Formats: sequence, structure tokens, C-alpha cells
Amino acid sequence: QLETLVRAAEARARMALRSEVTAEDAEAVIRLMNHYLKTVGCDAAGRPDIDVIMTGKPRSVQQKMARIVEIVEELQKELQGGPVSKDLILEKAEKEGIDKAFAERTLKQLSSEGLLFQPRDGYYKKV
Repeated sequence: QLETLVRAAEARARMALRSEVTAEDAEAVIRLMNHYLKTVGCDAAGRPDIDVIMTGKPRSVQQKMARIVEIVEELQKELQGGPVSKDLILEKAEKEGIDKAFAERTLKQLSSEGLLFQPRDGYYKKV
């Protein structure tokens, strides 16, 4: 990210038809980057989160989604590799503080992304 700031400061200096970067150029670029991060790169609580920019999802959401995949894997092992019922997944997710509606959306999303599959309606397996 430092290289990005340097290049942006150089570009700003060129726009002003100068061959050297000034402290003013650097400060302006830093202000611009801070504004961008505050506008685009914050999680729901308003804290800076570079994952929002890089992946489109805050780290907290990514962690919950990963935990749902782990839950499916754990339950699948308990069932000797068999498919896991949606109700069982949602129950365990709720016990861990994951909202039921979020867990349901995540199961659908993970299925559409190919990380989970449904051998039959209402049952999931890790791919």
C-alpha cells in the first residue's frame, strides 16, 4: 500500500506539472486514501477493514461463513460422512451465536458457490 501512496503522490505532482513530489502532494494523497478507507473499507461497526475492499465482505462475515463450513464438516464426521440436515446445522450455528437467517443465506450461497452441495432437499455435504 505504501507503493500505491507513492505512485499517487507522483501522479499528483505530475498533474501540477512538477517533477518533484512535495509534502503537500503526500498529505493530499494520504487524506484521499483515508477518506476512501472510511467510505468504502469499513465494517458494520465503522472500523477499518481491508477485507471489505479486497473481498467485498467484512472479516467478521467471512469468519462466520467459514465457521458454518466447519460446522457442516464436524457434523458430517459425526454422521460417518453422511449428509447433514439443515435443521441440525442451523441449531449448532445458533448455539454458537450465528443468526439463523444469516446461516440459511450462507448455506444457499455456499451451495451456489460449489463449496457445499445438497444430495437431497434440506441436506448438505462439504464438497
